[in-house]
Amino acid sequence: MASIPSTQSNDPSTGNNVLEEIQIILDYVYNKGIKIPETISQQSIINDSQNMNNLVSDYNALVVAILPSTPESIKFVGREFVGEIEIIKAWKIPVVKK
Repeated sequence: MASIPSTQSNDPSTGNNVLEEIQIILDYVYNKGIKIPETISQQSIINDSQNMNNLVSDYNALVVAILPSTPESIKFVGREFVGEIEIIKAWKIPVVKK
């Protein structure tokens, strides 16, 4: 009988990746003036990766708050247009969905 793989990861880098994306989203939310969901725990705000369940819950709440943006699109735009966003008028770039 085959065993079902666990969906939980004990790898500490997983928590760090989630925490990194939460920080990217929080920076975006602060800069855009988007209201932070009231369910966000203090753990995410102070950059602590102790409780993975809280991190995942916070991540999901923040992703909903920034829709239709995604953490990946925020990272892409930030990386591509660092310091030049005023010059190239990035708001004219068409958005394409998968």
